Amino acid sequence: MIIIFLLGIALFTAGLFLKKHLGWQLIFLCLGIFFISIPFLLAAYYIWIMRTI
Repeated sequence: MIIIFLLGIALFTAGLFLKKHLGWQLIFLCLGIFFISIPFLLAAYYIWIMRTI
């Protein structure tokens, strides 16, 4: 999970530096936000599953 989170931060940061390429900048920013949110979404899912069992 930490590797996915760090990959998301790296993609988001790379997207911030791609100012001349708007298409790639948007792709990198979206992928970065997606990878940053995966660990939090999985944690929320596990908490929800444990409460319903």
